[in-house]
Order: sequence, then structure tokens, then C-alpha cells
Amino acid sequence: MLVKLFIVATLLTLASCYEGRKYIPITADKRMPKSFANATLAQKEGWKYGCESGIAAGGNHFHRLFYKSSNIDGNQFANSEEYRLAWQMAFNYCMYYQYHRTKLQIWQPYTKGLIF
Repeated sequence: MLVKLFIVATLLTLASCYEGRKYIPITADKRMPKSFANATLAQKEGWKYGCESGIAAGGNHFHRLFYKSSNIDGNQFANSEEYRLAWQMAFNYCMYYQYHRTKLQIWQPYTKGLIF
């Protein structure tokens, strides 16, 4: 009994040192492009939330564990055109990027060099 308890304690200790953040799947870059260098705070928030929603929408079930598809500020979306446009652009960019990346990884061994 004491040996089993020691093994469990050892495994829990080793698991607490695990750095899981580096194993989050590779996704679209959530930072705004450099062409938006003078973006307002509303545009930056819109881009951040739109991209996170787009990654969840375009990815598979594994990506939905890390990203929420309903990440939106409804009040700003309805009242701020800057926020709404940035959210829509980021959603479309990240969703299509993630969708194609996810689909190509599945078929890449069979279509090497044929697509993209």
C-alpha cells in the first residue's frame, strides 16, 4: 500500500512540472498585422476576439478546447463600427487560415506538393 501511495505521489509531483502551454496547437497569428500600427483600442480588441472566434470556428474539436467561438463584445459590436470591422476581418482571416491548415494536415501525406 505504501509503495502504491509513493508511486501516485511521484506521478503527481512530476505532472505538476508539466508545461502544457507549449503543446497548444499551432494556429493563426492573433496579433494585428503591421499595417494596423495606428489602430485604436476598439480595433485591437475586435481583432483579438474575432481571431479567437475564427480559430475555434475553423479548427477541429481539439482547437475548440483552447479557443471560444463566442468571444465577442456584443455592445461594442453593435455600437462601434471600428470594433465590428476589425472583428469581422479577424474572424474571416483566422477562420480560413485555421480551416485550411487543419484540412491540409490531414491530407498532406497523400497530396504532397499538389495543393499549396
